[in-house]
Amino acid sequence: MSYLVNETHVCDFGRTFELNSLASKLPTATYNPQRFGAVIYKIPFAEDRKASCLVFSTGRCVVTGTNGNIAEIVSILTSKMTDNGYPCSLVSCKCVNRVYSGNIGVRLNLNDIAALSPKYMFEPELFCGCTCHLPDCTIVLYQSGKYILTGCLDNSGKSTEFLDSLWMFEA
Repeated sequence: MSYLVNETHVCDFGRTFELNSLASKLPTATYNPQRFGAVIYKIPFAEDRKASCLVFSTGRCVVTGTNGNIAEIVSILTSKMTDNGYPCSLVSCKCVNRVYSGNIGVRLNLNDIAALSPKYMFEPELFCGCTCHLPDCTIVLYQSGKYILTGCLDNSGKSTEFLDSLWMFEA
């Protein structure tokens, strides 16, 4: 069974921002234009988690570090910006990546899995996981049976079929 670890969204506020001023008004925001062209603002949303919001002058924002609660985080961000002199509302918000993690429950023979396709790569001298590029995502498998799915918008399709077939490669 897979569980959602992280989501990345691209949001548009439909207005431009003056980043120096925005960074000075938002508590805990950082802006260093020599290093990165966006205001970095971290929003605590759970006991031990923070979402990172990268706010660009164009009015677009990349929000990462969420796990299914984007509406809450965007609501906090828009209210903080509005309260500090930057009235805005969300025009659009699109999920561009989800990361899932899970455990198949059996130890895997990664050499046998890598031999199935040229799109599967396992070089134990470089990395301890087998990277499998599927049409809808990339899966990193570990010998322990644990895995990470990334580059996907949901946890279904080819990735689920692929994971369901891995019990055949029990080590």
